[in-house]
Amino acid sequence: MIITVTGKVGNGKSTVSKMLKEYLPGSHPIRPDIIGIRLLSSAKVKRKILNAFGKSILQNNIINRKKLAQKAFANKESLIRLNSISHPLMIRKIMAITRKNKISIIDAALFNELKLDKISDVVVLVKARDIHVKKRVPDAIYSRRRFQAEPKKADFIIWNNDTVRALGTKVKKVAMQIKKLMENAGKK
Repeated sequence: MIITVTGKVGNGKSTVSKMLKEYLPGSHPIRPDIIGIRLLSSAKVKRKILNAFGKSILQNNIINRKKLAQKAFANKESLIRLNSISHPLMIRKIMAITRKNKISIIDAALFNELKLDKISDVVVLVKARDIHVKKRVPDAIYSRRRFQAEPKKADFIIWNNDTVRALGTKVKKVAMQIKKLMENAGKK
């Protein structure tokens, strides 16, 4: 079973993913953002990114992620350029990992961009009011929310506007419903 936890940056996806892992024994977390970071050290990817964004993003012959982010998030075209380089490789890696696991939990802000609807059995959308998100993340990160779109359809929506304890209660309920889905589908 592939469970994707998604939502805009700062909504609490990673927290929900960690909680789901606790409630779904044997589940394996997948972090596309970490996969993307690791791809930057690939010579082939590095060459493509340097061709797209220039050598000014290098620091000690290594791609400086902060400089790359400044260029990539400068406008929609730059972001599309970066995504066209990294996303196909990220998707292949995600698929390879999910094939090895009975239960995978993908923690991904880029649900639509990575086309995770095509591989997800269950989609959990984490939402939060802007006033709460602004308290959680720096302005530079918060500004990236404008580039992120939520999925059109989710199996579960979890609002993260309260305490971590309240969030845990909501996640536990969702985990119980996912277990029932697995039992009904014979995937347990």
